[in-house]
Amino acid sequence: MPKQSEQIDLKLDKTALALIPHLQQFGGMWMMEESRMAYLADSISATDLGAHMRGVFDPPVVSDYMEINDGVAVISVEGTLMKHAMSMGMATSTVLIRKAIRQATDDPNVVAILLAMESPGGTAAGTMEVAQEIQRARKTKPVYGHATDLMASACYWIGSQCEKLFANEMALVGSIGTYHIVTDLSGRFAAEGIKVHVIRAGEFKGAGARGTEVTPSQVAHFSEVISRMNDHFVEGVATGRNVTVDVARAWADGRTYIAADAMAMGLIDGVQSLEDSLLSARDSVKSQTAKRSPKSSVQPVKRQGQSMSKDTDVSAAVTPKDIRAACPGCSSDFVVACLDNQHSLERCQELHMESLAKENAEMSTKVETLEKDNATLKAKVEKLEANASSKGVGVEGMPSDGKAVSDGSASESFWSSVDKVQSDKGCTRAKAIQIVNQREPELRRAMLDEQN
Repeated sequence: MPKQSEQIDLKLDKTALALIPHLQQFGGMWMMEESRMAYLADSISATDLGAHMRGVFDPPVVSDYMEINDGVAVISVEGTLMKHAMSMGMATSTVLIRKAIRQATDDPNVVAILLAMESPGGTAAGTMEVAQEIQRARKTKPVYGHATDLMASACYWIGSQCEKLFANEMALVGSIGTYHIVTDLSGRFAAEGIKVHVIRAGEFKGAGARGTEVTPSQVAHFSEVISRMNDHFVEGVATGRNVTVDVARAWADGRTYIAADAMAMGLIDGVQSLEDSLLSARDSVKSQTAKRSPKSSVQPVKRQGQSMSKDTDVSAAVTPKDIRAACPGCSSDFVVACLDNQHSLERCQELHMESLAKENAEMSTKVETLEKDNATLKAKVEKLEANASSKGVGVEGMPSDGKAVSDGSASESFWSSVDKVQSDKGCTRAKAIQIVNQREPELRRAMLDEQN
């Protein structure tokens, strides 16, 4: 595939990391071609997160990922595939891909669907659901797939579910297989005099914790989990490509194949351009006219810009538990609003993403304002110290630890409050200053006025 559960080591500021919605997705199980996974990890580790959050970050746009070309709905399956699109790694949301497929299936103006794929794969989470959505769509309309340059791992699982699958001549296809990397750093920690104790209630709880020995029984457990996960992948490919599980398992050796070889093996149905695949999808309708009604009996779903007070695409009642599981951290008011408006689970997730993006933008603005205020304060302090030095007056500047002298001044009150917050919350001093500025703005203003 490969499917990888190795966590990406993000050596970034924890305060800034907390502002990125759905960041926890990077810590899950992955189905991604190895070299692209390594590139993604290196790119994220090298990211200037401060600059990223101050302006580079573009909140994910809720999109149908769809354009209709002569009756064929073209849906993009591009980049790193994750349940929720993020600014880190240029990901595409599998939730929104499912929504686009569902819309195209229900739209009477669409006669066929073409998935335009260009992806190294992505997270295991969300992949099976897209595959199942394609199988449902195929009961109503032809679904074709086309790989431009790369269709690997999770992306191949998705593509294998299409009725017909094509690729450009230079495209790489496959990367079916599963692996998991567990790093044993116990030797390094021991050499540095560090001993890690895992206090556990359960034999395998905390297995693979940083600095601990990875035991043979833990390796066996990890192997069993990976094997079971790989079975789902292989069985999905076998179903989609209409081959036996043994044939699909023979393909699952982790390699990618150039298009001609992939066709010879049965991984794809043909080698041709995207334009030709579009024609193939449209022409496929002629051979199925006798079996399928030209008009869909399902009402089309609402489009962007229309009233979304209630969703027409509700296949089953959504419970509060479903909404909370799909929208981590959502408020009770949010859950009630979704239930009142009878939103589908996909719509609840979209609204939650929009809310998080808005909150993130607001937080970025607040962080920028605080940085400007701190810069202004620093400049004023430096000016006061310079004036005191030039006049020979015994005025003490701000100590190097950021605390004011104990003189009963507004500065002392401000820094005392910072000390208390830092002690109570166990956070960094920068975070404590930010909290005091937000909670007690009058202290900051009094300090600034005093310095003037």
